[in-house]
Amino acid sequence: MVLMESERLVLRDYRESDLDDMHRLWSDKKAMYYLDDFWCKTIDDTIVYLKTGLTNSDGHYFCICEKPSDRFIGSVGYTRMSSRQGETLARLRYGVTVL
Repeated sequence: MVLMESERLVLRDYRESDLDDMHRLWSDKKAMYYLDDFWCKTIDDTIVYLKTGLTNSDGHYFCICEKPSDRFIGSVGYTRMSSRQGETLARLRYGVTVL
């Protein structure tokens, strides 16, 4: 499902076909320097992250793609950290790559 689009970019849910490009980003230690808890050493790590990311109830992550090629260029999302007194604290995360 497309969630948002601009003249040049599309923000959409991940697809299994994004796996290779996601792994290229998430296995790049330099690109993931500030997101070390997302860093994936192997393609199997990325598969697990893709499957759990699609079903995670504590947040949501989206694929950033170029338009009209639908080429993966990164990801953005949030993780719900805690809730108290009717307020929710969330962490915003993003990663962008040059493929």
